[in-house]
Amino acid sequence: ARKRQDNQLRFYSEKFPQLGIIQSNLDELVYKKEDDWANYPKGVLKYLKEKYPQLTFGMDILFCGDIPNGAGLSSSASIELLMGVIVDDLFQIAIKRLELVKIGQQVENNFIGVNPGIMDQFAIGMGKKNQAILLDTNTLEYNYVPAYFSDHQVIIMNTNKRRELADSKYNERRTECEKALQALQ
Repeated sequence: ARKRQDNQLRFYSEKFPQLGIIQSNLDELVYKKEDDWANYPKGVLKYLKEKYPQLTFGMDILFCGDIPNGAGLSSSASIELLMGVIVDDLFQIAIKRLELVKIGQQVENNFIGVNPGIMDQFAIGMGKKNQAILLDTNTLEYNYVPAYFSDHQVIIMNTNKRRELADSKYNERRTECEKALQALQ
């Protein structure tokens, strides 16, 4: 990632070379279907720019990684938190990690248009080696709990079975569950 001398944004992902360089600018941080994966960093920039006026220069950013997208392994949360860390580093803002976690959820809810919880962003942003997180998602109170798996192996398999919240009935199912919970209470 590097800062530019203008307000232009250029995103490129090694995972999606067929999409080429996706361009935007700091004055045009709106969701565009054709911007595909780049909507996630654009959303983070939108909400950070609202809070931090020193975000005045654009950036060129190359994204690369090995988390399969659409596999339920928090690839979008990873992009969101990474974008926040990049901005924090390039602009020397000192943004608290929990704030970046909340902004990641805000991007999913208000910019992308899905209504997931905050656990993906929380795990990506607040995770620590050999620690599990005991999280109350209502209050965001949390504790770290030692988690050593020296005698075990965690195996994650990419089945290539896609899980796209933005294109699924996730929001509808969540609303139905929330209504059922209200009826039970």
